[in-house]
Amino acid sequence: MLADLDQGGMTNFPIQGYAVTKSWARQNPNTLKAFATALDQAQEIADTNRAEVEKVIEGQPLSVAKGVAAVVALPQFPNGIDPTRLQRVVNDMVQFGFFTGRELAAAKAFKVSSMVYQDNLANADGTSRLVSGASPG
Repeated sequence: MLADLDQGGMTNFPIQGYAVTKSWARQNPNTLKAFATALDQAQEIADTNRAEVEKVIEGQPLSVAKGVAAVVALPQFPNGIDPTRLQRVVNDMVQFGFFTGRELAAAKAFKVSSMVYQDNLANADGTSRLVSGASPG
């Protein structure tokens, strides 16, 4: 085992994420909004409706037995993006030698908070704040 993501300094360590370029976001605002909305809705369900999560665990491709699904410890499903948590990934990659040369200097200088859009992607009128050029909060 390399790391136990359920204890100590690894608790809630980010293990996945999604990113797009600004040009892609500008070219595909509806797709971006639909994807972000689906993620937010799925996270809300995962946080508030264990029965729905169990149905997914019991279905394909996992096919976990109903009795087992009922007692599986579920992780926390964060709503939104936490730049501090994501910065941990970069910092740990620097610390453990994943970068060398110019990449190391760039990684040391990289600040996730300057790249992450933390607000809801949609304005009240349904247009994307990211695509419209509004600066992140």
